Amino acid sequence: MQPTEMERCLKHELDEAYAAFERATRELDAKIEQAREIGLTHPDGAHMAKSGASGYRLALEQYHASLKRFADFILHGSHPE
Repeated sequence: MQPTEMERCLKHELDEAYAAFERATRELDAKIEQAREIGLTHPDGAHMAKSGASGYRLALEQYHASLKRFADFILHGSHPE
């Protein structure tokens, strides 16, 4: 069975969101490591860790939403809004 245009589009969106999530994960790890070197109790260290966490959280939310849209389409035939 051939994937539909909608399935291909949603899969592409999912792949892009996952790649962004992976990048955000690596960035968060790097910022946490830098924050530890500076010191988590130091204002710059705390800010670095917090800024990394916000980018990670956004990427995770986007990946989750994309995964839900893809799964809903595949499992239930639901078209995204």
